[in-house]
Amino acid sequence: MCGDHQWEIERGVDKSSVICVVKGFYRNGVYHSCKELPYRMYSFFWTLALPLRKFAFGLHRKLKRKLINRMVSVPSVDFFIYRQIEHSVI
Repeated sequence: MCGDHQWEIERGVDKSSVICVVKGFYRNGVYHSCKELPYRMYSFFWTLALPLRKFAFGLHRKLKRKLINRMVSVPSVDFFIYRQIEHSVI
């Protein structure tokens, strides 16, 4: 078994451990069956991409971290105004 946000197959999961099986879902208030062609295509390609998921999730995590670090490390306009006021008073 391997969910959407996993990249390793869980072995040894008994049928008795499965609580439910998704038959459909709502997206933006519209019901979509798991038997619809677009979802079946998504499921097929996502299953094929299993070996690439670890790389893709890792890349996503690194890019997100770099973006957050860049946003945090850039001083705000208020910081520059405060620094100018501080230097002009001295």
